[in-house]
Amino acid sequence: MAPTTLSPPPAGRVATTDAPSGPALELTVAGLLDEDAGRALLGAVDDATTDGWWRVEVDLRSVSGHTSQGVAAVTKLCRTGSLLPGGIGFSVSAGASRAALLASLADA
Repeated sequence: MAPTTLSPPPAGRVATTDAPSGPALELTVAGLLDEDAGRALLGAVDDATTDGWWRVEVDLRSVSGHTSQGVAAVTKLCRTGSLLPGGIGFSVSAGASRAALLASLADA
């Protein structure tokens, strides 16, 4: 499988959108949603909460597969998204990204 990428890097510049009540951080996962990708996502969302972001949007459309550890991370994001005033949102497409999100929701 292709290596996992998380963009923008949590420590780098971030993309923002005009959310109704504040800035939204956009994160994209590409490749395998595994333990490393999950750890990076959790860290980025934790930083977003600390840094005062209003909402986080996670794009999973480029996910090619997932592991149970990656699903566990998304499950945790579903539970902790309420710490952000605007919550957390996910974008998926048919296939692996949808399967990963559905698996995480089944565990939530």
